[in-house]
Amino acid sequence: KGVMIEHRNIVNTILSQIEIFNLNNCKNSLQFASFSFDASVSEIFISLLSGTSLHIATNEVRENPKNLEEFIIDRRIDIATIPPAYLRYMDVNSLEGMVSLITAGESPDYGKVKEYLEMKKGDYFNAYGPTETSICGTIFKIGKEEDLNCTSLPIGKPIHNVNLYVVDNEGGIVPKEVVGEICISGYGVARGYLNKPELTKEKFIKTMYVKEETLYKTGDLGYWTAEGNIVFVGRKDDQVKINGYRIELEEVASKLKEKSGIKQSYVTVFNKENEGKELVAYVTSNEKLQSSELRKYLVERLPRYMVPTYFIQIDELPITTNGKIDKKSLLLPDGMGMNTGIEYVAPQNGNEENLIKILSNQLGIDSNKIGVLDNFFDLGMNSIKLMKFINVLNQKFDLEIKPVVLFQYPNIKELTHYLFHKDEENEDLQDENITQEFEDMLDLMEE
Repeated sequence: KGVMIEHRNIVNTILSQIEIFNLNNCKNSLQFASFSFDASVSEIFISLLSGTSLHIATNEVRENPKNLEEFIIDRRIDIATIPPAYLRYMDVNSLEGMVSLITAGESPDYGKVKEYLEMKKGDYFNAYGPTETSICGTIFKIGKEEDLNCTSLPIGKPIHNVNLYVVDNEGGIVPKEVVGEICISGYGVARGYLNKPELTKEKFIKTMYVKEETLYKTGDLGYWTAEGNIVFVGRKDDQVKINGYRIELEEVASKLKEKSGIKQSYVTVFNKENEGKELVAYVTSNEKLQSSELRKYLVERLPRYMVPTYFIQIDELPITTNGKIDKKSLLLPDGMGMNTGIEYVAPQNGNEENLIKILSNQLGIDSNKIGVLDNFFDLGMNSIKLMKFINVLNQKFDLEIKPVVLFQYPNIKELTHYLFHKDEENEDLQDENITQEFEDMLDLMEE
């Protein structure tokens, strides 16, 4: 869709960026974005109005990170905007001569930014802004002498002549640290969409905060920090509902990225036929990861319903030529995903063999891959599958066990002992926390 940007809109953005990005100290700037993307407007005009030389990276240069590294060194580039997904593949040492490194378009790679800042050679900027607000609405800066002392990188503060609000679903301003929709007003806001009056009316509204000012509803979620920066959480349309829970995919991915050893993470929804939606996490690391380790890490930091069913480790997240994650190229979960980290132990008796066959049917996993010590939830058990599994057990063995039993006895060996060898005098579960956790889950499933 076409966005109607006025001259004053883009001029405000360009002049703000020239000042904030230290363009007066630069000589050679990079144009990475293709002409069909709005970021190219920023790259062209900050160079034109500041007097720097603009060096245009050809498709051949952009196709290979090594080619871009050589281009940056050869042309002595000292300011560049590089998409985070592309920066992940680059050797940070090639950026040693830069005065300003800028990332924009998606959440930056914390590890790469840290590497760059540790060289103490240039400043780092994380920029944010939809096309509808003239490319850039906020900027976060860390100077070359500053330490990176945050676990996730904010998108910063509004640029000159721009106002930013975080609001709830009714349009009320939310307190600091509370997630809401990011809305932007001020000189950067466009007229609206070309030949789309209804969409313009929906997204560009008159604000109640400043008289006669137009407010653009970005559809992005974020919150104000105590220091006055905005942290981007994700898209409103990235908010999914699974088994009654509302989940922000970017929030789960961000939490995974905070774990030591993880280079990249991406979380999406997998629609499995007849079984509903399930969360899938893709991670990259130089180490061999185990799903049990990742699940334990997330359970300690997020509600259990936000923990992915599947964890898949891949060499690198695939990206498109525009530096975005190529979702279509991601592997679909097949069975249990990555290794659970538990040594395989075969069933020792008929009861264990029978339970494994039932579990295999419910999870869609080859029974030969299920050991008696594998945790049900590491294998891909979720609340819906859990209920089905319990129903089959009750019918087949004429039992009346409750679903909470699987939290207390989460593998075949322990469950077999409970079902067929338990002490009848001690059959009540004693763990109140587990019982309450499952009751809470059922309550939300009914909403």
